[in-house]
Amino acid sequence: MALFYYKEKKNKGIRAAAYLRLSIEDGDKAESNSIGNQRELIQNFVAERPELHLVGEYADDGYTGTNFERPGFTQMMEDIKSGKINCIIVKDLSRLGRNYIEMGKYLEQIFPMMGIRFIAINDNYDNANTESSDSDSIVVPFKNLLNDSYCRDISIKVRSQLDIKRRKGEFIGAYQAINKLDNDGKFDVQADTKRLSLAAFICGITLESETFLDDSQHDKLTELKNRMGFYNDYNKNYVKILTDPEAVRCVSLFICDIDFFKKVNDTYGHNAGDEVLRHVAGYLRRNVRICDGVYRWGGEEFIVILPDTGDEEAAEAAERVRQAIMGSVCHFEGMDIKVTMSFGVTQLDPMKSIEDNIKTADEKLYKAKESGRNTVIL
Repeated sequence: MALFYYKEKKNKGIRAAAYLRLSIEDGDKAESNSIGNQRELIQNFVAERPELHLVGEYADDGYTGTNFERPGFTQMMEDIKSGKINCIIVKDLSRLGRNYIEMGKYLEQIFPMMGIRFIAINDNYDNANTESSDSDSIVVPFKNLLNDSYCRDISIKVRSQLDIKRRKGEFIGAYQAINKLDNDGKFDVQADTKRLSLAAFICGITLESETFLDDSQHDKLTELKNRMGFYNDYNKNYVKILTDPEAVRCVSLFICDIDFFKKVNDTYGHNAGDEVLRHVAGYLRRNVRICDGVYRWGGEEFIVILPDTGDEEAAEAAERVRQAIMGSVCHFEGMDIKVTMSFGVTQLDPMKSIEDNIKTADEKLYKAKESGRNTVIL
């Protein structure tokens, strides 16, 4: 994805964004549809129309048009929501997408609902041009259907070519590293052994790397995911929920902290403190939904993220956890240790960074501490 903003002009007119896309499915058209050519075409188009102000560019190079799960397109939709742009310009309809049904949703429902002007230069399509609306109602869906069919046709041709290679016994998805005949028509056992040893070494490094990555995202003491695991899950799962242009979904989180935890360590010892952390982690897991994420944020702080949950529902969930922990007892080496927790709750604002959203929850946690602890602040 390539995303940047041109030097902003202070205007209240049409704030246009250039959307560029190129994928393997474009085949021998790659040269004519190159990112550079698309950019030049759009820039020339805007230069001839003073009412248009090109303020941004979004590019998905190497992404298929059969779906809209593309980083450049996703970022563009976020900036539409925030009011940075109100017009999208593409080279032609196929650059936006090749899925007939999804294209119809954006052109006929989503863009009009959001007040977005959409221009496809080579298709001579502009949804602000009311004079051509009658003809467009027939031509545009037909072109979308052709683009969809083209993509499916390419897929069929590729599968057909692969099937022919299979029948001939040719390799289709990998490089043949061993059992290759040399120029004399013989197998080189010694060379094959070296290649296999190298492959085994690389596989071993890969497995160790994956194990290391998994370990780096988990807290060994509580067996919860840690801060790194939180950010990984957020970017992989929750960003998509918050930026889904076709559904109104929300995500909330609460950050919680064990009250007077230093006193626990000073009174009972650090081993007892570790047991309290494990005890709290277990109660957090058992008192939220399976779909909710529970993380050790650091020290005696934990974060719980709740998808498809508003702030009031999240506050209710935090209150259930608070009561459960307050009523529990941590047993350690004959000692009964009771603790309470304070909570700060917020609903994530998709227009803010995750760091700013967490800061909001943390400020509410601070208020909970100031107001006497063992409470939930929304």
